[in-house]
Amino acid sequence: MPPNLIIAFAHLTEAGFYAKVKQINEALHSDVCQNFYLQPWPASVPPLAEIKEGFRYYKIAYKEAAAGDPKKIERRNYLRLVLTRMLIRLVPYLELVAGQNVVMLAATGFDVQTVSGAGLNQEEDPKVNGFTLPSPEKSIAP
Repeated sequence: MPPNLIIAFAHLTEAGFYAKVKQINEALHSDVCQNFYLQPWPASVPPLAEIKEGFRYYKIAYKEAAAGDPKKIERRNYLRLVLTRMLIRLVPYLELVAGQNVVMLAATGFDVQTVSGAGLNQEEDPKVNGFTLPSPEKSIAP
């Protein structure tokens, strides 16, 4: 299974989300990433300027919402959703260009999931995380 970028942000607290998207934004704008992912990007991919602007708006809303004003919290939550959608649209392009190059994927600031097939072939090893996998020839009764 090829490595892929992790785009699960829902479980992150606001501080965790802010830190992660700050890391991604800075990485995407770094010289290293700029050399790996040459511009212009396809029209279906959000441009770097749009991602930078989305992060800037979210950063302002994040700081303003710290006081607890419900309207400012609602705005921050909306901008978090907008920024998350932008990043989700970006990931398939980054993965396509990087192929299986983990260094290129890691340069984006996203977390990288690398899963090898080792240990998952039950003919070689029928136990995964201590559990015995059923044989593919046998049906699993309800």
